[in-house]
Formats: sequence, C-alpha cells, structure tokens
Amino acid sequence: MDAENQRRLLAACQDAEVRLGAYDRRILAWLAGREPETVQVVVGLIGRAAQSGPPRRSWVLPRRSRSNPNDWTNTRAARREAAGVKPPRYLPAWT
Repeated sequence: MDAENQRRLLAACQDAEVRLGAYDRRILAWLAGREPETVQVVVGLIGRAAQSGPPRRSWVLPRRSRSNPNDWTNTRAARREAAGVKPPRYLPAWT
C-alpha cells in the first residue's frame, strides 16, 4: 500500500509541476504510510492548488503609521488610488 500511495503522491506533484527536494520526498514517503483516504485528500489538495494558478498579489498593505497619526498615505482610499482601483459610487462610513 505504501508504494501505491507514494506513486499517487509523486504523480500529483509531477502533474502540478512541483519541484521536489530531498526533504519533500522524505515527507511524501512518510505520508505514503498513512491510510489511502488521507493520501487521496493530499493528492486532491495538490491538484486543486495547481488548478488555481499562481498566487495572487496580496492587497494587505501597512496601515497608517502609529508614530505619525497625520500620515494618511496608507489609508484605504490612498491604497486604492495607488493600485489604480476606482472608488465605489459611495463610500461606506467605515472607510
């Protein structure tokens, strides 16, 4: 069973074009010793992660400086403007 599980894990990584190092292969060999259901969940996660494409850029940026409360360059509206995002027709009170 371990050999079949390991084959499925390695095939999923190969299909997802994941480059594996020695430590990665060691962890996959450890995972291959688990139940087939557990291995199938990991294979599914690898496949879905590969289908989702490259990671998207995070929109989380630093907030307004606490040391300078008058620095409004990192407010939500300023970050939207810097990113080229048009503001909505109305701005909720919490922005």
